[in-house]
Amino acid sequence: MPLNKQLAAGSNYQSIRFSLFADSDKSNDLVGGGISFSTFRIEGDTFYGTVNFTYDSKKLPDDTNLTLQISQLSWEDWDERRTAEAEANVSEAGSSFTVPTALQYDGEWRFDITYQPLRQTGKPQITQVNNIEDIKADSDALQTTVAFTIPVKAEAMPDLEIYKDGVKIKTPSFKTKPEGDKTQFKLSFDMSVLDKTSVYKIQVNIVDEIGQQATEIGTFDMQNKVS
Repeated sequence: MPLNKQLAAGSNYQSIRFSLFADSDKSNDLVGGGISFSTFRIEGDTFYGTVNFTYDSKKLPDDTNLTLQISQLSWEDWDERRTAEAEANVSEAGSSFTVPTALQYDGEWRFDITYQPLRQTGKPQITQVNNIEDIKADSDALQTTVAFTIPVKAEAMPDLEIYKDGVKIKTPSFKTKPEGDKTQFKLSFDMSVLDKTSVYKIQVNIVDEIGQQATEIGTFDMQNKVS
């Protein structure tokens, strides 16, 4: 299906409407009450979309049969959407707005899932530490949360890079906290405890005033232990 309009590079909005039911009970949509994060990429003329959904509380019974139902997939230009939303808010509170979609599918796609929670946890092995202190890390089946301290003031605006087996990956959001002449970092990223082979490298840089030149000031490696 061809695009109805071209999306500006780096300016995109994805909407995936879906529901999740336990044991085919369509009266109780389990999607409500959580936090959803959606992203996609375009390779050639193919869209690849993902949705990560985190529940605020335990709602899924163990070892039950689930049904995932998707009703709509659509993609819009994010800049156009923000402009239309801002104009609607200015003109009249609660006004609706629409944006032409670049691509949209409507239908009913159903996928049966056997729910088997992955409860594995672990502490990754920390090696090759250079100029970084107080490293604490915990992994589960989906991600790793790590905190550490770098002996550089927060005013220096230290930044992060993450490498997986030597290849730079997308840097997740992170939090920093000044501690005198040091800065504490805390972040989570896609390092699964089930991955026993990949080596992740955390690199802290100082970036110049115009964000062009980065100077490495500290690094360490992380890898899950093979049991």
